[in-house]
Amino acid sequence: MKRSRNQKIDHLRALAILCIILAHTGLQGILFNLRCFDVPLMAFCLAISYYYSSKNLSYISYVKKRFTRLMVPTYIFLALLFTSLFFIAQITDTPYQFNIFYILHAFFMDTGYGYAWIMQTFFLVSLLMPFLYKLSKKYQHFVEILGIFTLLLILQIFLVYLIPYVPSSWQILYTQLVPLAFGYCPIALLGLLVFQLDRKKLLHLSIVILCYLSISFYLYGLHGLTYFKYPPQLPFILYGCFCGCFLWYMLAKYEGNFFAPISNYLSLHSQELYFIHIFYIYIYEFYLPKEGSLLNNWFFNFIYLLSMSLLTLFLINQGKKKVKQIKNKTRQVECDE
Repeated sequence: MKRSRNQKIDHLRALAILCIILAHTGLQGILFNLRCFDVPLMAFCLAISYYYSSKNLSYISYVKKRFTRLMVPTYIFLALLFTSLFFIAQITDTPYQFNIFYILHAFFMDTGYGYAWIMQTFFLVSLLMPFLYKLSKKYQHFVEILGIFTLLLILQIFLVYLIPYVPSSWQILYTQLVPLAFGYCPIALLGLLVFQLDRKKLLHLSIVILCYLSISFYLYGLHGLTYFKYPPQLPFILYGCFCGCFLWYMLAKYEGNFFAPISNYLSLHSQELYFIHIFYIYIYEFYLPKEGSLLNNWFFNFIYLLSMSLLTLFLINQGKKKVKQIKNKTRQVECDE
C-alpha cells in the first residue's frame, strides 16, 4: 500500500525551493536576508523524510540510496549544463564562458562554482543522519534535547574555529567537507525531533532558539545572514532552526488542502527545479540583454526563472511520458508476435 504524502513537508519544501530561486534573482536588503532560511529548511525536510522513509534501512543501503538520489543526478546535470551551454555558445557564435578550472570545481561541488554545493552538503549531512536519529531517540526530554542541540552548536563553533589552523593546501577541502556540511546538522536534529515534541514544547523550543539567535547577533555582530553562511555560523544556523521549528509549529494543526496540488508538485520536483533554474540563471547572465531589461528587477527575474523552470520541467515530463508510451507499445507488439 502506497503511503500518502505528508502535506506539511510538501509545504515546507515548496517554500524552500521558491526561496532558493528567489535568492538568485538579484534580491537585496531585508527581503534577501529574511529568505535565508531556505537551505536550512531543506535540511529540516531532509531529516523529516529520513524519519518517514529511511530510518529502518541498513547504513550501507541508506548511503547508496542517498548517493543515487543526490549525487548521481547532480553529476548528470552538470554534464548536461556545461555541454548545452557549449553548444549554445557555438550556435550563437559567442565565447564559451567556462574554463576547465571552473568546470572541475563545479564537479567537485565547491561553493561559488555551478551552484551544486548544496547537493554535496545534503549528501554529507545524510551520512550523519542515522547517528542524529539515534541521538533523537535516546534523549527525549526537553532539557536533554536542548543540551544535545547546544552541544552540536558548540561543536560547529569549534570546527569553524579550526579553519585558520588547517594547512593552507587543505583549508578549502576541509571547509567544504566538514564545517559547511556539519553546520546543517543542528537543524537536521530538530527535523528528527519534531515528531516527539507536542505543540507546546515546540513553541518553547522556538522561543529558546530565538533567544540563542539574539545572543549570537550580539556576539557576532549585525551583519547580513549570508555573511555567516559559508560555512554556517551561529546567526545563520539559529535563524534557520527558528524558522524551521516555528513554521512546523504553525502547520501543526494544518488541515487545509487549498495549496496542496501546488506544494505537492513543487516539493516532488524540487531537485529538478533547482537544477533547471541554474541553467536559466546562466542564460540570463550570458545571453539576454541587460540594459533596460525588466529582468534586472528581482520580481520579474523571479517570474522568469520560475516560469521557465516550470515550463521546461513540464516539457521534460511530457517527453518522458511519450518515451514510456513508445516503449510500452513496442513491448506489446513484441508480446503479440
